Amino acid sequence: MLPPNSKSTVRVTHITTATVILEIDGVSFITDPVVDNAPTEYEITYPTPLGTPRLFAKFETGPALGLHQLPIIDAVLLSHEDHTDILNDEGRKLLDGRRVTTIPDGEDLPNVIYLTGDTVPTPKLSEIRQRFHAAIAAMNPGEARIPPPGYETPPQITTKGQDAAKLTRELGADTTVAVHPESWHHSTQGAEELRAVFEAEGIADRICWATPGEKKIIA
Repeated sequence: MLPPNSKSTVRVTHITTATVILEIDGVSFITDPVVDNAPTEYEITYPTPLGTPRLFAKFETGPALGLHQLPIIDAVLLSHEDHTDILNDEGRKLLDGRRVTTIPDGEDLPNVIYLTGDTVPTPKLSEIRQRFHAAIAAMNPGEARIPPPGYETPPQITTKGQDAAKLTRELGADTTVAVHPESWHHSTQGAEELRAVFEAEGIADRICWATPGEKKIIA
């Protein structure tokens, strides 16, 4: 549910992972476009130290809509471009010919939509509420972990369910859209476990589950 002072209607269509189509008053945005076919593997050795054995991310379940099945997209919202589970080969084609814009910070606007991207807990996140009201928070929980050699515990690169629940409360978000990345092998929490966590944390009524390919209306 949107706050009472909102005059907009937001339609959300989950495509895969962190890829979501947001339709806001007739304007269509796509977030972090991943639209390659699956199954496929991507080498992700490049961020690790020289000499590290080759590492791969496995895209196991394809998108609900392929590149040529997408509706007209007015803008691409990209949290970062150097991870293949955020922007892959077909998704890059959506950037062709588009102007790159660094978005303003939204100061003084009554409501914002917050996209977490690959977020893990940090004290800075609690400061967001001091500046903005998050009408909608789109999060990709699932506790993704990539296990480089030499790590006793693979580093966490996205929120887990408890983190997402805490962040929802800290933001004061009216609605949190959960876009869990079950389509990738490095996600360690699935939808069933996340639902149980959100129920236990007392925020289940604020969660909008976005089934891939299904349009949800948040009004």
